[in-house]
Amino acid sequence: MKTHLQGCYTAIVTPFLKDGSIDYQSFAGLLDFQINAGITGIVICGSTGEAATLFDDEQTELIRFTVAHVNKRCLVVGGASSNNTRHAIKRAEIVSALGVDLILSTSPYYNKPSQTGIYEHYKAQSDASGVPIIAYNVPGRTGSNILPDTTLKLQELPKMAGVKEASANVVQVLTILKNRYRPDFYVWLGEDSHTIPMMSCGADGIISVVSNEIPAEMSKLVDLALNQDFKGASALFLKYLDLMEANFWDSNPIPVKYMLSKMGKINEIYRLPLVPANDAVKTRLDSVAKGLGLY
Repeated sequence: MKTHLQGCYTAIVTPFLKDGSIDYQSFAGLLDFQINAGITGIVICGSTGEAATLFDDEQTELIRFTVAHVNKRCLVVGGASSNNTRHAIKRAEIVSALGVDLILSTSPYYNKPSQTGIYEHYKAQSDASGVPIIAYNVPGRTGSNILPDTTLKLQELPKMAGVKEASANVVQVLTILKNRYRPDFYVWLGEDSHTIPMMSCGADGIISVVSNEIPAEMSKLVDLALNQDFKGASALFLKYLDLMEANFWDSNPIPVKYMLSKMGKINEIYRLPLVPANDAVKTRLDSVAKGLGLY
């Protein structure tokens, strides 16, 4: 039986106005688009949301706005990441007090801590948090990998809800799935293109980029997989596989924000150092999106 934390979560983009400020009107529209499509949860202030270029007060206000606008219509996951453990603790205290259901916390980046250091970072942060924490393993961005033994050790910490696994290492994810022992320690995928292969082996869902564009389809795909209908889920998965891959033809979230702009959802505005994709990439994105009827 599906638990309330299993499902498809959208790692939502942050739309901006021409002056670089957050476009709350468009953001509200994105939230409603997701909720009306049946999404399990919204993840704010993650990599796809350009959290690295949002000041702390902007993140706090964006999360506060989301909690109020969502009004318990779906789960809300607030980002609270830092490579400074004391800062990560402070952010967890602030974000958990805003009414989120969960926190997403990226493994400390740039510092390249040892596995013991990663564990102690999450122990300190989860001890301070008022809500459960999802560890986010994304070695391509952080410069270090949370090894399976460390992820499994995080089960000792009662406020660790699980892990978002974006290592792109299939064997690593399978090792975690094989050896986890806590039934309430969830494994969410961070790679859309791994959804069906990994869910067929017990993964609990996806924290998705592509669901920004196709929330209803990804929600259905994940629900089918959770109900063991892998024939139906695989058909949807293969239909949208090219779109899943297209979202990473340039640094995330450049492709997804471009396509959302063409769908009329947001303006195509980024914060430096991100800039728009070149014309050749946009032409390729258009071909995939138009082929699927997105615009």
